[in-house]
Amino acid sequence: MPGMIYDALTMAACAAEMSQALTGMIVHQVRQPLELEVVLVCRAGGREAQALFSADARFARAHLTGIRRPVPPTPPHFCQLLRRHLEGRRIQSVRQEGKDRILRLTFTGTDSESRTLVCEVMGRHSNIILLDGEGTILGAIKTVGARQSRARQILPGRLYEPPPTGRLELADAGPQEFRRMWTEKFGDTPGNPTEVAAWLVREFSGVSPVLAAEAFHRAGSAEPDSVFRELEALLGLIPGGPFAPVILREPGRRTEEVYPVPLKHRTSAAQHPRPRISEALEHAVREEITARELEDERSQTLAAIRRSAERLREEIQELEAILQQPEEPDALRRMAENLAASYHLIQPGSSCVEIPDYFDPSMRPVSIELRPDLSPSENVERAFRKARRAADRIQHAAERLPALRRDLATLEETCRQVEESASVAEVRERRAALENARLVPPPQATGPAEAKERPFEGHRIRTVISEDGLEILYGETAEANDYLTQKVARPDDVWLHARSVTGAHVIIRTGKGRTAPPATLRQAAEIAARNSAARHSSYIPVDWTLRKYVRKPKGSPPGLATYTHEKTIHITGGS
Repeated sequence: MPGMIYDALTMAACAAEMSQALTGMIVHQVRQPLELEVVLVCRAGGREAQALFSADARFARAHLTGIRRPVPPTPPHFCQLLRRHLEGRRIQSVRQEGKDRILRLTFTGTDSESRTLVCEVMGRHSNIILLDGEGTILGAIKTVGARQSRARQILPGRLYEPPPTGRLELADAGPQEFRRMWTEKFGDTPGNPTEVAAWLVREFSGVSPVLAAEAFHRAGSAEPDSVFRELEALLGLIPGGPFAPVILREPGRRTEEVYPVPLKHRTSAAQHPRPRISEALEHAVREEITARELEDERSQTLAAIRRSAERLREEIQELEAILQQPEEPDALRRMAENLAASYHLIQPGSSCVEIPDYFDPSMRPVSIELRPDLSPSENVERAFRKARRAADRIQHAAERLPALRRDLATLEETCRQVEESASVAEVRERRAALENARLVPPPQATGPAEAKERPFEGHRIRTVISEDGLEILYGETAEANDYLTQKVARPDDVWLHARSVTGAHVIIRTGKGRTAPPATLRQAAEIAARNSAARHSSYIPVDWTLRKYVRKPKGSPPGLATYTHEKTIHITGGS
């Protein structure tokens, strides 16, 4: 199923609506309905507006919303961080970064520092990031460490850097450079529309496949100057418009798409105008999410039905094979009776015995395998057991097959019905019926779609966000302390330790040229005191210095370190 259209032009239309509605409003509440979705509830002068930001790979977007979504009883950590830094602040501006899919909201408050919320719409790399007034990251809905990306880390305490694009601005290139690049790529022959569209997307900032196809169609020919003019006109709508949003309903598609301007390369009958792009996106995304939920539910149910049906087919084949050998129990019983009649010929410890077949008129000898570890009487009893089991298998197969064939027919009919189901509720109802009949197992509870890698290579290191939004790390074992100080901490991070006793190494991630605020220093010192051998003392001195002044003596045991340039914070019992 194709993904939703949310390109730079769509973001420009959403940013224009959000700027008009939100500028000057005060953040009343921050809500996080889903793991990767944040909503700002803003109020001013008796008006209320809500802004939605999503970093979901399939539905990444930012727009106004009128739906009040349910939230979990305990707000996630990122929601708490946003509440601490944004609630009560006024929205100063909403703007798009150039022609990228990056939206910035700037907030002012009673203090001198501003805050910025950045929404990056980049597929699976989408993110929502909170910055302080100097552009330092306070937190993100998706943290990105060095193990996930060497090029760009999104971690508290680091300076924010926009994602690299590597694409040209069309206005910077100009018509002559555009024509030269075109000729270098396609020569003097007209370019194939698909190849030209892919090239435009790859080379120029803000150009999406839809925008490229539209520019090519409006140009009317594969001539570089015409394509440049149409592309320039479309990109010129960023940031201010004018926009005329449409919902696209293509025949044969269950879901809808949204675009901020009518598309001439799509049929006019499939395009339905809407007054605001936020409303159109809200409707289309809801439709697409419903369609995807249906596809997910259907595929999971069909997979369960097909697994069960395959298991039944294999069992039916095995039982049919048993029924195709009706003579086996008689042959085994004959062998057992022959063995019993020739009991006196069986030698203890023999692996086989040759005896006459008393059921054959000519009494020809037959050879019967024995278990040398069994006595003659036990071998005879074993032969009768095999005969009885063979007869039982025949009877069981004859009794079991009709029920299995009925169950298989039920699964095959339900499979057809699920394929034709038009709603999630219908699919779930049909699966529930199969579960009640014990034809398919109930779905197993699963963890996150993507297994999260163990942080800090499995070392027991805890993370706390201070009241000032800085990250505080501390080790819970001697080995974790070594790893934290030697591998994780940067030279200008603050390092703390309770003086002259064993205890946790504590790190405040400040970064180069920044100092830890007094409140964060004291919070980290209290952590060091609580996680030291002196935790029950009424007075605990905690030393702090920069990580670059901490050394681990060669050959010293885990957790031991020496330091210089220290200062001391005095922690009293109950602090």
